[in-house]
Amino acid sequence: MLDQLFLQAQMRFGSAVKSRWFYDGDGCPGCGREMKVMKFIGKNAFSLNAFIFRDHGVLIGYLLCGKCAKYVL
Repeated sequence: MLDQLFLQAQMRFGSAVKSRWFYDGDGCPGCGREMKVMKFIGKNAFSLNAFIFRDHGVLIGYLLCGKCAKYVL
């Protein structure tokens, strides 16, 4: 999925997005909780999020725990 987001970002923003990186820490970057599958519309899901760090042209992807994902939604 991150590869797909990267390609979409390159199509939209061109050379401003040069690389990608995935945060693979043990806990949620929002609160530090353990990452678990959450229920979304009755199905199992993960919350994949991304942003572009423009100073370096890097698309950074990360997962959020269910509590943080619900807060964002």
